[in-house]
Amino acid sequence: MEQKTYPLLDMDAVNKDITYHVADVAFPNYEYYLGLAKQIAEYINNVELTEDSVKEAKTTLAAARKVADGLDRKRIDLKKQLLGNFAEFESQIREIQAVVSSAESELRGKVRELEELQREQKKDKIAEIWDKRFPQYKLAKFAGSYEAFVKWLQPSFLNKNVSMKAVEQSMTDWLEERESDITACEGMGEEYLTEYLSCYHLPTTITTVQERQKRATAIKEAMSDAKAAEWVDGFDDEVDVDSEVAIFTISGKANIALAERLLTENGIKFHKQ
Repeated sequence: MEQKTYPLLDMDAVNKDITYHVADVAFPNYEYYLGLAKQIAEYINNVELTEDSVKEAKTTLAAARKVADGLDRKRIDLKKQLLGNFAEFESQIREIQAVVSSAESELRGKVRELEELQREQKKDKIAEIWDKRFPQYKLAKFAGSYEAFVKWLQPSFLNKNVSMKAVEQSMTDWLEERESDITACEGMGEEYLTEYLSCYHLPTTITTVQERQKRATAIKEAMSDAKAAEWVDGFDDEVDVDSEVAIFTISGKANIALAERLLTENGIKFHKQ
């Protein structure tokens, strides 16, 4: 597309296209009128009100108001004369501003669309490389290609200032690390591998599994102690609950009957559940 040039977009040219005349307003008797107004105000503030003085004060203040209002009307007339067609000029500038602002907004939208398109195109290229490399690693046996791709991909990889070489290096490093971690988990057991595939972080995996195993062991020990206490409670009060206790599991009616007879004959107390 041919690049267009706009010669009028130059401030020197713009300044030449705007002409104006500086007006000078003189008010040589300003101090006189101000002093007179202050004198009247001071008189009003200090006067002792009577019927006569109120009438005089009102007359004096009315005369001062007449002069002040006359000066204000003159100010308004002069302002209109001095500004002339400034309001029209101001409207014209605002119209130009609105057109430029609209164009800026339109351009920003198109730039965003272009950048998003470029990011999607770059993502597609990265995905093509991923699909070729992913099947070569152990992770492919346990996770889907897209699932793993989403876990690895960072939004910053799609930025223009990040080279494809850097992206590919990050991809290789990530897959190699997963390969090493999975090999380590396979050596530690299925529970470690299952946990690892939920977080892809080996230190977290080891800590989580070990803590879970500790909790499971503590629960088993607590349940075993409770079961032994329940078994001892089945004896009469003469049994020393602090003495050593053994629990045997005997299967078969004949074997159970034989064990009961032998224990009874030897005066050994027992509890059957």
